[in-house]
This record gives sequence, structure tokens and C-alpha cells, in this order.
Amino acid sequence: MLSIELRGRIWWWRLRFSDGTDLRRSTGEFEKFKAEKAAFQAVRELDVDSLERQPQNLPEISFLRQYYLDWAEPRLAPASVSRTKYAFLALERFMGEGAVLRDRRDAESFLKARLKKVKPVSVDGDINHLRAAFNVLVKEGLVKGNPFQEVSLLRAPKRERSALSAEELRAILDAADETSPDISVSCHLSGLAGFRKGEVEACRWDWIDLDARMLRIPCDHLFTPKGRRGRNVPMHPMLVERLREL
Repeated sequence: MLSIELRGRIWWWRLRFSDGTDLRRSTGEFEKFKAEKAAFQAVRELDVDSLERQPQNLPEISFLRQYYLDWAEPRLAPASVSRTKYAFLALERFMGEGAVLRDRRDAESFLKARLKKVKPVSVDGDINHLRAAFNVLVKEGLVKGNPFQEVSLLRAPKRERSALSAEELRAILDAADETSPDISVSCHLSGLAGFRKGEVEACRWDWIDLDARMLRIPCDHLFTPKGRRGRNVPMHPMLVERLREL
């Protein structure tokens, strides 16, 4: 018997068989009529012969989210924990209040709906973080399998980084020269030496060797660059000239 029910703000369909098999899936729809159409379409596409009896006592997604966050916060970087929490909350909004995630088909339905709202690179981020989270939950014994394990990444095409032309860079440096010495030096270091923001802010005179025309970025107790390795950067003649004016 096929029925639909509202869970949170999302309509779900439910298909029950006389042998006890009980399938429940999110339609991903907020409107009942659209949910009915989505339910009938999903049922038509079911491979009935491959159906297995579904476990009924799965933990809710909200419980899994909190368990994982409690596990991750003392172990992982804050940015990683925050990104995984964001993915979990998106999953909960799609599946509905009190929902459980049963298998790969639920995961793929979520990602399909997610792709309508965000870019492929964001969906790939959801996949990676939820896959890692569910691997932990499997090891912790909370779930038997990882619904995201076999889900393929979208692998959004990489965009080429845009670069300033020589004329555009020159115009920026000229404008910076008219603003203030600090802004001018900062723009010269960024534009002609490729300094990152943190390197510009941390730059000291002992990094600068005007005679050798070399910038020596250290990695020490005073400054740690992004790659955690020091490096030497040859100086452009315009940068040498600008620094000699200070």
C-alpha cells in the first residue's frame, strides 16, 4: 500500500508489503500534489525484486549529527566541524523532522535535490563531509553502513584563475601610490611578489634583502606561512625601487 505523509515540512512516501517490507522515502517536495507525483514516479522506478526488508529502529539524523559533532570537536579543525554540521543540517531539512537515513537511495535523493539549490562544488563538499562523518558513525557502531560510501562526486569542472593584465596591475599600483605609503607597499608586495594577505601584514624589514633583491619569508615562532614552509621570492625591480623610497 502506498501512502504519503508530512514530516516536518517535507512530504514522504511510504510503501508497505504484506511480507513486512516497509519502504519510506522523502519526496523532497513541500507541496502535496508535487509530492504525490514524485511518489508515483519513484515507485514506478523501484526494482521490486531487489528489495530487502528495511530495519525499523534506525537512529534519527539529528541524533547522528550531534553524536558526530561531539566526537569531532576535540579531534578535528573547527572549519571541518563547521562544514560537516552545515551538511548535516541541509540533510535534515531535506529529509524532514525526526527522519532517518536508510540507504544510498536516500542519500542520492538528497543530493539530487541539493543540486537544484547550490553549485556542484558545494554538493561535492556535502558528499565528502557526510561520507567521512558516516565512516566514523559506522566505526562507533551507530549505523551498519555508510549511505554515502558509493555515491559519486560530481567533480565540477575547475575554473581557471583570472589574472590581472600588466596594464591593470600598473593602474592599481599607480592608484595605491596616490593613496598612502602603507597601501602602496601592500599592493606592491601582493602584486609584484605574490604575497598573501597574512604575509603582507606580517612582513618585517629583516625579510627584505635589497642588495640581493630577495624577499625571505621565514617559518618560525614569529610567523608561520600557509604552507608551513619558508620561501625566497626574487624581487621585481619596481618593488625594489618602491622599498628603497621608504
